[in-house]
Amino acid sequence: LYLHLEPGDSFGGGGVHTPDAAALTRVRDAIVSETAAWKRVVSDARFGPMYTNMGEALKRVPQGYDANHPFVDDLKRKSHTWHVSFSEADVCAPRFMEAYAEACRAAGPFHRFMAKALGVPW
Repeated sequence: LYLHLEPGDSFGGGGVHTPDAAALTRVRDAIVSETAAWKRVVSDARFGPMYTNMGEALKRVPQGYDANHPFVDDLKRKSHTWHVSFSEADVCAPRFMEAYAEACRAAGPFHRFMAKALGVPW
């Protein structure tokens, strides 16, 4: 989980940013083998809009993956991250940390999926 506070550029986020090839393969394999679970995660009304491609993506499907997979764009990603922006008014509001914590809670199933794919505890 990440929180960046800067005048005019505050945001929260998390995920797996530019993992090595082995880790990225594990995430891609999990998306393929657990497509229904992945769909639930990224289709969630609270989380879905925060799941953004903050980095590079391949132009073509990685070798060994189905070009017709329902989440082919996710298979092309080089990072799997989420991001939510906060205005200065948001950051200065008394309940800001609660808003940030709520975004983190919404991302919980995503982090659980990533942790399972990578074989680390969550």
